[in-house]
Amino acid sequence: MLFIHFLLGPVTVALAIPIYKKWELIKSYSLAMIVSLFIGCSFAIISCYLMSVYLIDDNQIVLTLLPRNVTAPIAMGISELIGGIPSVTAIVTIITGIIGAAFGTFFLDLLKLKNMSARGFGLGLGSHGIGTARAMSRDENAGVFAAVAMGLSGIVTSLLIPIILKLLSII
Repeated sequence: MLFIHFLLGPVTVALAIPIYKKWELIKSYSLAMIVSLFIGCSFAIISCYLMSVYLIDDNQIVLTLLPRNVTAPIAMGISELIGGIPSVTAIVTIITGIIGAAFGTFFLDLLKLKNMSARGFGLGLGSHGIGTARAMSRDENAGVFAAVAMGLSGIVTSLLIPIILKLLSII
């Protein structure tokens, strides 16, 4: 685990450099990204909650699954704060990322989405780190937008989950 934390610094810098280089392009898509971010994060939380409540009768497991749409370290922190099981959240989050990275480009092709920035943003939003790596291997713009989506979705999800749970009177 210490080795992973040691590598997070260089990885963060490695993602920051292309983001800096593409900053003007990122700013030009800022409104679309903000709207997509809030819709995507809200949909991920609410759909996961509804499916979990329908299929699972254990409130702690439901809370464990909710943050699965963000990168594992953030998801584990959210899970712990809302009463979930962080270690299980990590596993579910990694599985979510693998599935999203494996099938994400297939579904984006089905939707005939050609804009690499939008494709990358979608992969980063739905598949976090693994999706970002996949997007970066395909196209630099896609990778940059995936990295932005991954970071911003962590912030937005950590704000939305408590609000949505409060509205549903769960916590």
